[in-house]
Amino acid sequence: MYNLGACYANGRDVPKNFVKTIELFEKAAEQGYAAAQGALRACYSNGQGVPKNLVKAEEWFEKAVEQGYQPPSEF
Repeated sequence: MYNLGACYANGRDVPKNFVKTIELFEKAAEQGYAAAQGALRACYSNGQGVPKNLVKAEEWFEKAVEQGYQPPSEF
């Protein structure tokens, strides 16, 4: 689900569709997939596909970190 959500986010082999992206990321995140939880943090932090909500962003990030998620390094 996460990978398909990423395809919709990037328009890879499917039309870009952030509503579908969020739907798929949330399904994967609710099943405990840490990368999807981390991706939702970014979506909620930036208001991408959802209204900007820093509280929800932090909630998803905390769930991801509890599972050992490490965000990508920024250069």
